[in-house]
Amino acid sequence: MPNPNRPVDPVDPDDIPYYTVTRDSREKPKNGWWFPAEGRCEGTVVATLRTGDYSIRGLEDVVCIERKASAIELAQNLFVEVDRFRRELERMESFRFAVVACEFSLVELAEYPERSQLGRKIKDRIVIRGDRLMKRLASLQAAYPYVDWVFDRNAYDRAERFLSRVWAAHCRGEILIPTNSAEAEGE
Repeated sequence: MPNPNRPVDPVDPDDIPYYTVTRDSREKPKNGWWFPAEGRCEGTVVATLRTGDYSIRGLEDVVCIERKASAIELAQNLFVEVDRFRRELERMESFRFAVVACEFSLVELAEYPERSQLGRKIKDRIVIRGDRLMKRLASLQAAYPYVDWVFDRNAYDRAERFLSRVWAAHCRGEILIPTNSAEAEGE
């Protein structure tokens, strides 16, 4: 029996065209995600994105995903590269859909560096602990409220579903694509 609280999708899933995921050219080739051609996804192409690591071709100014592979990487962004990371979050604020997808649990961040993959000698020298990371994270989340955060070892699966749902909503006409003023004025 269908869930009565879930809205009925007015577009037949078979009528939704295929989409392609865009992966930023600055993402290292051996790292990150590659979305295969399956379901409605035609696969992944590499191109330079203004912001983020992943988007949907044609919706690059509407949706972005910034991937963080580890608590170590996010700790680096929160304290060492914080100015650059703030600029990234500021750009992400302009997107209709913006997500920082972390491939680790929030517990791993809160218990940093103990739960990290770093060796004991390195862990003992780290002065920034999980409590400070959590405070900085909360500060950034408050400063950039339109950027969503996901902490999940299965962040790839969540990103895949997210992109698929954004594409379906776009095909149903639920997402307006921004146009520049010259296009809007018919020039």
